[in-house]
Amino acid sequence: RFFFSAEENVASSQAGDYYNLWLNNFASVGDADPVDVTLSGRAVNNIIAMVGFAKSLTLMTDGSRQYELRSENQLTPSSASIVPTTSYRSESYCQPAVMGSQLYFVSERGPFTQLYEYYYSYNASNNIAVDVTSHAEGYLPKRVTKISSSVNNDLLIMDASEDPKRLFIYQSYWSG
Repeated sequence: RFFFSAEENVASSQAGDYYNLWLNNFASVGDADPVDVTLSGRAVNNIIAMVGFAKSLTLMTDGSRQYELRSENQLTPSSASIVPTTSYRSESYCQPAVMGSQLYFVSERGPFTQLYEYYYSYNASNNIAVDVTSHAEGYLPKRVTKISSSVNNDLLIMDASEDPKRLFIYQSYWSG
């Protein structure tokens, strides 16, 4: 399937046919037909990024909300559900990056940027996000515009538009 979004809507192509965005039969929707779902909530949450992550499609919004489009088994029009997960601000000018079993995104906070690590917490039985720059407040300048990951080295490389001659590195190590 090919997924795309506009405002609060997510739609896909038919299963196995990237260029077919139409239902075969309006009277009976089949498993291969396109998925078409809308975010729900108390506020408007326009989608600013979609990332395939942890067997779901993670949706970042301009309303400081994260959602996941998922299904128990095969993703079909009848089994697709959008689940709200966390409530953190994410910036539209910097696409999230996946490294291993974590998703990273940034959020501006005053004159600097925070880096969030989004992952599944077995204790909470849900995805959570943690500010991994809280111990080094001010390390990342305002407006980090690009995050790239090096999975082999467990590190993120970030570029900031306000400081184009420097790269910023975040390295992680997971044990257990």
